[in-house]
Amino acid sequence: MKIANGMEFVNDEAVIGKWENIGWTENTDGTELAGLNKNSGEFNDLHFLPYGSLVQSYMDKKWYDKWTKELIINLHRATAAAYIIKATPHKDRLTSLY
Repeated sequence: MKIANGMEFVNDEAVIGKWENIGWTENTDGTELAGLNKNSGEFNDLHFLPYGSLVQSYMDKKWYDKWTKELIINLHRATAAAYIIKATPHKDRLTSLY
């Protein structure tokens, strides 16, 4: 199945669902949340739906974008960003590399 710009969709069962924003950090190597900046602005959550649909909640707006395995495609900005899922002592963490 093709998604944005003719790119093939590749499923990633691990990412499907709603991911709440808990903050941001420049440390993407570790599994601890040390250095987490909880004042992350107005970004609320990412909701990864099956077949490449993505809803991002930002302030009082919803952005309808796309995703494929390891990549978030921001149609509203015409950009893309990689994502990584890492296990932490408490729960899995999704890191978006914008």
